[in-house]
Amino acid sequence: SALIIREKIIGMYEERGITGERLALVAAITLGQKNLLDPDQKQNFIRAGVMHIMAVSGLHAVILSLFVFNLLFFLRGRFNILRIFITILILWSFAFVTGLTPSVLRATLMFTFIQAGNMMQRRVNGINSVLASAFVLILIRPSVIFDAGFLLSYSAVIYIISFYQDLYLKLPLKNWLTDKIWQSAVVTIVAQAGTLPLTIMLFNRFPTYFILTNIIIVPLSSLMIVIGCLLPVLYPIQ
Repeated sequence: SALIIREKIIGMYEERGITGERLALVAAITLGQKNLLDPDQKQNFIRAGVMHIMAVSGLHAVILSLFVFNLLFFLRGRFNILRIFITILILWSFAFVTGLTPSVLRATLMFTFIQAGNMMQRRVNGINSVLASAFVLILIRPSVIFDAGFLLSYSAVIYIISFYQDLYLKLPLKNWLTDKIWQSAVVTIVAQAGTLPLTIMLFNRFPTYFILTNIIIVPLSSLMIVIGCLLPVLYPIQ
C-alpha cells in the first residue's frame, strides 16, 4: 500500500513538470525512493557527506513535525491536544508512506512520547524517549539492531542530545544568521562524531568537508521536504 501511494506521488511530481535527474533527486529526498538515482548522483552525495538526506530519516520527520506543529499555531491553548493529535497523525502517515524505516520510526516514536509526556504535564527526558523508541522497535523486530540505518540514527541522536548544548554554548553569537549557521555546524559535528566509527566500518570512507555541505544542504532539503509533502495536498490546484 505504501509503495502504491509513493508511486502515485511520484506521478504527481512528473505531471507538474519534474523530470529526469530532478525527479530522481526529489523522489529520493522527499520519499526515500532511490531507485531513480544514477550511480554518479549517489557518489556525489556520498563524497559530499550528505547522503543522509537521500535516506528518509529522523531529519525528515523532525522537519515535517515542526512545520505542521507551527502551521497549527491557531490551535494553541484550549485546543493544543487537537494540535498535537493532528501533528502525530500526519507524522505517522508520512512514516507509513516512506516505508516505516527504523530512523523515521525512531523520530516518530520519540515525538509521540515527548508530546504524550507534555499532554500529561510530565517532564520529558530526551535520552529516555530515544531508548524507549529503540526498545519498541527491537521488541517488534529484534533483527533491527543489525540495520545500518538503525545504528547510525540512534548513534547520531544520542550524541546530539548528550553533547549539543555544551558545544553550542562554547561560542555564543548575537547575530541571528551566524547563530543559525553555528547551530547547524554544531549539530553536524556532534552527529558526525557519534556516527564516525560506524561510517568508517560500513562505508570505508570519511567525508572531509561535511560541515560546509550540511550547512548548505539541510536548509534546502528542509524546504524541499515541506513542498514535497504539500504537493499531494494542493495537487488539484493548477
